[in-house]
Amino acid sequence: MKYHCGHDGCDICGIRSCANAVLRKVGQYLVCMVCERVAVDFAVEAAGRFGGVTIDLAEPCVASKL
Repeated sequence: MKYHCGHDGCDICGIRSCANAVLRKVGQYLVCMVCERVAVDFAVEAAGRFGGVTIDLAEPCVASKL
């Protein structure tokens, strides 16, 4: 998100780069490190709540099991 002052801001919380926020492009969005961390924590919690799914980075994909 770009504010009228010309500075970029986090698309989630709105903190601006002129406030020394470090913003990172995630897909089409600019996200600060705090919001990115909250999103990762939420994804892990949601994965555990819905169906008992766990995120296992070492697990092979379905295509490799065929």
